[in-house]
Amino acid sequence: TAAMGDWRWFDDGHRMRALVELFADNPAVIAAVVGSLMSTTIIAAVFSVVTAPAIIARLDARRRFTELCGSCARYLGPMLVQSGYGLIFRALCTGLAVLPATLIGPGALPLFFLFAAFPVLVLDRARTAVVLEEARPYHPMTFLRAIVDVARRPLWWLSGALIDTAKIAVGIAALLFIVSHDLGAAGIWIARLAGLLALMLGMWRVSLARL
Repeated sequence: TAAMGDWRWFDDGHRMRALVELFADNPAVIAAVVGSLMSTTIIAAVFSVVTAPAIIARLDARRRFTELCGSCARYLGPMLVQSGYGLIFRALCTGLAVLPATLIGPGALPLFFLFAAFPVLVLDRARTAVVLEEARPYHPMTFLRAIVDVARRPLWWLSGALIDTAKIAVGIAALLFIVSHDLGAAGIWIARLAGLLALMLGMWRVSLARL
């Protein structure tokens, strides 16, 4: 809406209905939105896998550009394997996170975010162990040890969950700024700053994985 300015054709009271009509009359719009979301998710996943070693090395005070690039190349395979373990574990934890929310209702939302953040922190720990501590890069025991490391440190788990939840909240706020017409074009710039803040929160979360 901010980008459309005065040319928008629906007001606040009919925004949802107008969007439904838009999608119903133009199936290609749905395909474009789904395709955009999928491509963004894939690009973000690839970026995370490729740059994770450099980010971890930089947080460990390594500054040489060649060393950071070398870390990306050297640990690309291990990052892919550990991320694969992470996907399987995340699916399991997501199921456990949904269970209390289904049984208890909205009151279980803190538990949901706590369980949902656990596999993210475990993957951070496994990647950090491979890059900084020379843990076995492809072995599943590296990931299993990361699970134990996070589970044995509840303060780290809680802190990481709070940071990850804040990151999600910032992302949602960025979307709200984009669709809000009250801020006009400034909403887009605020959303970009929110994206930068989300990136900083993500790096802060990764920095917790160093023991």
